[in-house]
Amino acid sequence: MQPMFDDHGRAHYPAHTPGGKGGEWAPKPGSTSWAAEVNARLPVEARRGARQYRIKGINDEQDTCDECGKTNLRRTVILAALDDEGNEDGECRVGVDCASRMMRTTTTKVKNEVATLTSTLDREADDARERLDFWEPVLAQGVEATRRAFLERNPRWVGLATGQDPYQSVVDLVADLRARVAARDSFRRGPRR
Repeated sequence: MQPMFDDHGRAHYPAHTPGGKGGEWAPKPGSTSWAAEVNARLPVEARRGARQYRIKGINDEQDTCDECGKTNLRRTVILAALDDEGNEDGECRVGVDCASRMMRTTTTKVKNEVATLTSTLDREADDARERLDFWEPVLAQGVEATRRAFLERNPRWVGLATGQDPYQSVVDLVADLRARVAARDSFRRGPRR
């Protein structure tokens, strides 16, 4: 008997009860491990499991879902497809409904995850902007002024004992802060294709 597949790719055997209603799902009668039997018949790609996705950003510039083709969306969710090791393997821009279907969760959970990521990145970007407002003008004053300002703000800094340069520490800090602001903007706008 051939299994039937539901919308999520799960295999089921139709109910075999006398006078049973159509559309009911139940395991094959008398089968102790019908899932193993079905898996043995499935192609190798289907046995590996469903593709995993991670939310990478949101975008209000594209108003069409890449998955179903729906148009006039207020925003799209950028999903990064993951390979078996969890590395990113491409991306797609989909509506919230398709994102929830692809991630096998509810739309509420997708919206909550987007909101959580957005607020976290907003908080980090605001903190980074405040720190950039101080360090960028100091960095523009030159190497010695930057070293003095850094050591005044960090009197217990142990980097001098290990041979680290305070100026290079400020340069690295400013680069990190700029990356945080860019990460927030990238999440809001979505990475460029």
